[in-house]
Amino acid sequence: MVCRPERREPRSDHCGDELSRGEDGDGQIHGDKGAQRAERAAYNFAIVDADDGSILGGCGLTQINWQHRFANLYYWVHSRKAGRGVASAATLQLARYGFETLGLQRIEIVVAAGNLASLRVAEKVGAEREGLLRNRIHINDEWHDAFMHSLIPSDLDQE
Repeated sequence: MVCRPERREPRSDHCGDELSRGEDGDGQIHGDKGAQRAERAAYNFAIVDADDGSILGGCGLTQINWQHRFANLYYWVHSRKAGRGVASAATLQLARYGFETLGLQRIEIVVAAGNLASLRVAEKVGAEREGLLRNRIHINDEWHDAFMHSLIPSDLDQE
């Protein structure tokens, strides 16, 4: 699995970096460390099957607060590809990228309380559940409670 920049019209929040597993299998993210990151509000990536190039889903870092060095991390996987660890692998890659390349100190994962699959992803990657946020997410014209999870750089050192 690799994460590559989404291909769409250029925008100020479009990421020009590519996330991928190293050729030596090190699992590290490789990207353009010289990017003008302070101008970007988001880094959005497609999750791509390394074997056949098919799109498995998407992930990204959004709502970046450069002053306090934190961001929101999102992920989604096509339903026919769910349950294979794709979201967990992408989340870990993206978190490493956020910490090591962008210099973030906190990454938040906000998950609707009823989204059991996404809650499992947050737990699997070692994110700390911090609490329930009432009426936090607006989906399909309805407000939903959501759990706040966070990752900090030392969380990835414990893998």
